[in-house]
Amino acid sequence: MKNNIFIIIFFSLVLNLSFVFSTLADDQFNFDINNIEIKDNGNKIYGYNRGIVNTDSQIKFEADEFYFNKSTNILTAYGNVIINDLKDKSKIYTDKIKYFKNDEKILTEGNSKAIKDNITIDANFFEFNRNSNILTAEENVFINDLKDKSKIYTDKIKYFKNDEKILTEGNSKAIKDNITIDANFFEFNRNSNILTAEENVEIIDKKTNNQLFTNKITYKKNLEEIFTTGDTKSFINKKFKFYSSDTKYNRNNSTISSSKKSYLTDNNSKLYKFDKFKFFINDEILKAKKVKIISENFLENGFSDEAHFSSGFFNLSNNEFITENSKFNLKKNTFGNIDNQPRLYGSSSINNDDYLKVNKGVFTSCNKSMECPAWAIKANKITHDKKKRQIIYDDAILKIYNMPVMYMPKFFHPDPSVKRQSGFLQPLLNGSETLTNSIYIPYFHVISDNKDATLQTTLFEDKKILLQNEYREKNKDSNLIADIGYVSKYKSKNSQNHNSIFHIFLDFQKDLNLDQYTSSSLKVNLEKISNDTYLKVFENNLTNTKILPGSKNKLNSKVSITLDNEIYQFDGGVEFFEDLEGVSKNDKYEYNFPYYDITRNPILFRNTLLNFSSSGYNQLSETNKLTSKVTNNFNINSTDFISSMGFQNNFNLYFKNTNFLGKKNSSHKNSPTSKLKSIFEANTSFPLIKTNLNSTDYLIPKVSLRMNPTNMKDRSTENRNVDISNIFNIDRMSLGDEFESGKSLTLGLDYKKEQLNDINRYFSFKLGTVLRDKEQNFIPNSSTLNKKTSNLFGSIENNFNDFFNINYQFSLDNDYNSFEYNSLTTKFNFGILNTNFIFTEENGERGDTNILENKTVINFNENHLLTFGTRRNRKIALTEYYDLVYNYKNDCLQAGFKYKKSYYEDRDLKPNEDLLLTLTISPITNYEQKIDNNLYRN
Repeated sequence: MKNNIFIIIFFSLVLNLSFVFSTLADDQFNFDINNIEIKDNGNKIYGYNRGIVNTDSQIKFEADEFYFNKSTNILTAYGNVIINDLKDKSKIYTDKIKYFKNDEKILTEGNSKAIKDNITIDANFFEFNRNSNILTAEENVFINDLKDKSKIYTDKIKYFKNDEKILTEGNSKAIKDNITIDANFFEFNRNSNILTAEENVEIIDKKTNNQLFTNKITYKKNLEEIFTTGDTKSFINKKFKFYSSDTKYNRNNSTISSSKKSYLTDNNSKLYKFDKFKFFINDEILKAKKVKIISENFLENGFSDEAHFSSGFFNLSNNEFITENSKFNLKKNTFGNIDNQPRLYGSSSINNDDYLKVNKGVFTSCNKSMECPAWAIKANKITHDKKKRQIIYDDAILKIYNMPVMYMPKFFHPDPSVKRQSGFLQPLLNGSETLTNSIYIPYFHVISDNKDATLQTTLFEDKKILLQNEYREKNKDSNLIADIGYVSKYKSKNSQNHNSIFHIFLDFQKDLNLDQYTSSSLKVNLEKISNDTYLKVFENNLTNTKILPGSKNKLNSKVSITLDNEIYQFDGGVEFFEDLEGVSKNDKYEYNFPYYDITRNPILFRNTLLNFSSSGYNQLSETNKLTSKVTNNFNINSTDFISSMGFQNNFNLYFKNTNFLGKKNSSHKNSPTSKLKSIFEANTSFPLIKTNLNSTDYLIPKVSLRMNPTNMKDRSTENRNVDISNIFNIDRMSLGDEFESGKSLTLGLDYKKEQLNDINRYFSFKLGTVLRDKEQNFIPNSSTLNKKTSNLFGSIENNFNDFFNINYQFSLDNDYNSFEYNSLTTKFNFGILNTNFIFTEENGERGDTNILENKTVINFNENHLLTFGTRRNRKIALTEYYDLVYNYKNDCLQAGFKYKKSYYEDRDLKPNEDLLLTLTISPITNYEQKIDNNLYRN
């Protein structure tokens, strides 16, 4: 009976346990525990003596004790806890966990270790969100990445398992092989194997004894490349300190580089500055651009040797280098005088233990404050022999105030360290007060059907020689003309020394024959002279070829491409200007590299023309004044529409987008700037026409309303002249990159009387003025358009007969009391005598000039011609020049005289008075002989 009772009790317990486990199974948990206690009507379950809890979400818990709260669905486990996440294929070992089943979140406390694949994570606390698959670890975090063979120590991490990304916070340290990285924050992408570190980043590469300090890095572990962001300090080989930004450190090929401005110092207090560099660590070789080296950085400016290079390779271990565009500025006291500034410049240089070689070098010790040095030695090669302690010059020219005085094929002196050590064309004869008498001997040579050359030699009485050679080549799609000239033994009026000067002119044109264009061409134009007054001094000696520069004051060299099709026209290239009008040597050059100009053909859209154009350039002027500008124009122009009363109307809307960047340019900012300008214009005119028996009268009153909602920069002091010919233009002041500000109303009246049988016979009268609602202080004052009421502009032109023509333009002050501008041109034709008078006067805002010119030609008959010209500046009571020329000519002889008196002075050109006789006996020679002034003065 007693046995039966135990059997009944046993089966009752089994049935109860089955019921409990069945209930728990319904709640997504399965308990396999040795001792279990159920309380609170099954809402609380306690497990003891170790066991296992399985869930329906593929996670298994193993621990010494369990507590499950059914109402909150939270499982707590204690003692030697092991979590096996079958879904994530990871395990966690810890002292205590809480499993929030509803949120699928696990919190651990105590010694926690997570293991997944080839990574283990140790910390005091974990938080694992199984939904997002993110593991957060805090306090004494240690990551051992067996795959990457790296370790990370930090205060806190977030491990995004799906993305295989680890974020750290706090004191973080990464160790791999021989490199250690410390920072406040890490981001490690295990898929790409890239580590990003931020804030107080320090890298120690024990393999190479290199250190990097910066604020952010990106470490591409597969490539062993480290990229820094922001300011970076690099200590290399315990010898070199680099200060740079955005640096690249390549551990595989042992290089460090940056494209930003940087500098380095070595243990010998030598300072290197450069714009861009790459340092080969093992070889200690520096490759850099725009390099400046200061030999003793601790000394004050001028008392340390300096070197400047456009680029070069520098071996920092033995001071060898190979460079381009070299400039060596030696210590002021190199030769014992602190007022010196000794320097050696060259196109390139090579340095080693034995010598320093500078190619195409110039050396002087003179102070730089002088516009040109008092002396300089220019040589094809300058060598500093360090063993012999000599400076050796090959093909050397000694210049005194830029004038060569001596040529030396070989020359040397001790270096500063040494204290003590012991078939022909028609020839011509010419005479000139400036250049002396000369004979011109040209020789023409046919090279082939499409090539020829003209060799032109001019021999002067004072032993000067002018060699001018012109080469021409014409092919099916191209044309080339080259003109090269050389003058030896030229003596400037400003010096007693002789010099060699030259010119190079070139014009090349090629038809590119591009299929998509109706026309496409490449043009190359080169204009170069070695003396600013060369074109003026040799004006009568240089052969007047088609490529001779049109201006004697400015040279223009250019490479351009021109494209034209049905949609647009394009012109672009590079351009070079040289100012010859006495500008300092450093400021005379201007470069546009590149420039472009593109214009789209107009689009007609509903009686409106849409026009788009764009232009831009990158300009370097005045040595270091850089301007980059792109201007985009979009214009909306309506076609004329005429009202029922006969008014002719149109409106125009102009948009101008200007983008510019300046460097050392007061007109433009150093940062990129973009401006959008616009102006609206509405035009109305009322054309009246009257037809007479022999003529037609036109009377056209017109009005133009303009409104500009944008401002303009201050251009009040610029010289911008407006007259009746441009007052109705939208850019009447040639402002270029902007429109005139404010609101204005332009009023005009045009009258013209025109002959019916000849439209070139007419009389015209025009008036125009501008009204504003308020003054605009930024508009150029010289235009007078800044005022509420501008000047009254007008013109009168009479061209009704051949006997007398007049063209008069004026600008009348807005009080109508005084004329600020008068320009009167008259032409008289008396048959054999033609004379023109040109009178120009400017007053007030317009300027301050008073010039009277006359040009007279007397054609006695087809054999006799007399011309006279003069120009007088009435403001300073000075006649600038007189020109009187008489010519007699028949079929084989030409004779005459020339009287030239000039008061013009420009460096080599001085005031001059010549009376010359000319004689040409065709086809033998041309003779021009100066007559002694005493012959006609006495």
